[in-house]
Amino acid sequence: MTEARSSEIEGLMGLLAEGRISRREFMKYGVGLGLSLGALGTLLRSASAGAAPLRMSSGEITCGVANAVGKFDPHTWGGFTSNIATNHIHQGLVRLNFGTSTVEPCLASSWEQPNPTTYIYHLRQGVTFHNGDPFTADDVVYSVLRAKKVSWGVYGLSNVKSVKARDQYTVEFTLTKPDWRFKWFEYWPPGAIVQGQLELNVMMPVIAHNVLFSMQILSNAVAALDSRCVKGITASETQAAYWVERSAALATALAPRIGYAKAAELAKESVKTGETIRELATRLKVLPPAELERVLDLGRMTEIGVPGDEGQGPA
Repeated sequence: MTEARSSEIEGLMGLLAEGRISRREFMKYGVGLGLSLGALGTLLRSASAGAAPLRMSSGEITCGVANAVGKFDPHTWGGFTSNIATNHIHQGLVRLNFGTSTVEPCLASSWEQPNPTTYIYHLRQGVTFHNGDPFTADDVVYSVLRAKKVSWGVYGLSNVKSVKARDQYTVEFTLTKPDWRFKWFEYWPPGAIVQGQLELNVMMPVIAHNVLFSMQILSNAVAALDSRCVKGITASETQAAYWVERSAALATALAPRIGYAKAAELAKESVKTGETIRELATRLKVLPPAELERVLDLGRMTEIGVPGDEGQGPA
């Protein structure tokens, strides 16, 4: 089974699980995908085993999906499995009637199109978010402006010139040009309405969870590094001195005395020949021996100031 076909079947199962298509429609579309009646029957039994009524006044909804739900943010849409979850959390101004293949009112009770580039939506009143805050036109404006910046919204809402709240329950969209697709995008993920007071919306708990989880992983990694690697390590003074002496960076200490250009030449020669900076400086007699020893004193290089300038403090 190809990946594309598997995705289509997964999407079809998702629509059935959401109650957006009937069992008859599921069978019809499944046959269209090339599935046998036996395979479709197995999928139906799997989907309906222990299923609760589609409409309940209260209670919990438990869904089984083929893959992990990647994102709970509808505007960054993460595929059909994510859509199954977000469709139970967020709604748009309109929704799709799968029986008639037309859009119908959802969070908008009605709408009108006074001209080819203007849509006016009248919102349902008395609707609240999960925390009890009222749903208003400002939430629609916020959601649209946010969705335009990410994922599907960059494409789906690119033709929106402006969106504004005419009053608490009326929103006006102005398009840059006529676009028959616009009302459909208010059904798809870019049209989902989210709450956003200072970006403290329903996605923040998920973000916080991921941040804390990442911090825990980092803490565990540091603890493992400490116990399995760092503890018990003993520095070898001889080996450390060996590598420091062979570092071309020692030429930096000579720069204040012989100039940057000559110090750079020494560094290049050291890398090329393998001679240490101390050996090159001694052979080329760039400084008197006593002064060279003071400047290349490794201990003094760990202190503040220019190596060799005793008692003069920071440079």
